[in-house]
Amino acid sequence: MADEAVVACTPDTALRELRAWTEESTGVAMHCVPQGAGDLGERLTRVIDNGFRDGADAVIVIGTDCPALTSATLNDAFALLEQADVVIGPARDGGYYLIGLGAPHAGLFAGIPWSTPEVLAMTIDAAQRGALRVRLLSPLADVDTAADWQTWRGAIEP
Repeated sequence: MADEAVVACTPDTALRELRAWTEESTGVAMHCVPQGAGDLGERLTRVIDNGFRDGADAVIVIGTDCPALTSATLNDAFALLEQADVVIGPARDGGYYLIGLGAPHAGLFAGIPWSTPEVLAMTIDAAQRGALRVRLLSPLADVDTAADWQTWRGAIEP
């Protein structure tokens, strides 16, 4: 599964619609999978574990709410995974827009209070308790609210 992009969706019932939309918008048939049940940590764990089970050397998960994310940032994340166990792209609100792992790490996402300003700090703490080497990318703003969207639009529009 070298260099394969996988689109994981929730709810699982949206899988057929997502496949059609990604192929229509990109012209490429993308590998789409359901995230399954559970909180964000359980779904992240499942998607990451499946990536490694399918033969990936590294897995990077991104959300769809960081319009400033570029291919250069993704390349930087893969490069940093050669020196670290975990790479995180911090979001300015205390969460993260990207997390990458060089191997599965059970429990990394357990007990994280998702959608709070503590997500990044608690994930780093969990990684360090597991003796994992963590590297951080540059912070970026993600878009969680209408106000976030207006701020982002204002930053790019003249």
